[in-house]
Amino acid sequence: MGSESQAPAPGPVEQDVIVVGWRAGKGSHARRIGSLLVAVPRGLELHYVGRVGTGFRESELAAMTSRLRHMARKLPPVDNVIPTADAKDAHWVRPALVGRVSYQGLSEHGRYLRPVWKGWKQDTTPSEVATLPDL
Repeated sequence: MGSESQAPAPGPVEQDVIVVGWRAGKGSHARRIGSLLVAVPRGLELHYVGRVGTGFRESELAAMTSRLRHMARKLPPVDNVIPTADAKDAHWVRPALVGRVSYQGLSEHGRYLRPVWKGWKQDTTPSEVATLPDL
């Protein structure tokens, strides 16, 4: 009777991120954030790591949307190519706000897998966000 033991599945990883943009929601949420576009430092540049569309508190969405609308810029502040599906209809913002996400790993392209928004990091500046290791 052989039994194979399996290693436990790794748990989610948490990371501070810099918000670089947002996309509007769909339907009744079209005037509010549907997902945030996030990056982390890689060397001296910001590196896009994906979009986060879950974990938001309904009560915070209106204020979050208003705050980000006032931080608009024309181009994304990152050093790598953003997938067309993520960049479509994106609203880019100055990279001044830090939040925290949890995720299940990285894709082969260095994007977060199943990211979940955990909230703003009021006590952290973008320069304090940990640098992304080389992929």
